[in-house]
Amino acid sequence: MVTIFDVAKAAGVSKSTASRAISGQGYVSQASKAKVLTAAAKLGYTPSILARQFRGQSTKNIGFIARTYYPAVG
Repeated sequence: MVTIFDVAKAAGVSKSTASRAISGQGYVSQASKAKVLTAAAKLGYTPSILARQFRGQSTKNIGFIARTYYPAVG
């Protein structure tokens, strides 16, 4: 799995710059944005939905703990 760190390294920019270029939030020069987007496409980068949910402090997932497990109930 390609990470934002891999994209930043390939583009020769910081992780923050790569993140801003991909998200479209904050200032990034046109030259840097072009390098980041080219590197992301070349590496096949796709943003991690789980990472974005953790960043937003909401994963929309629930979990449970069970004392026993009955795989064939019924």
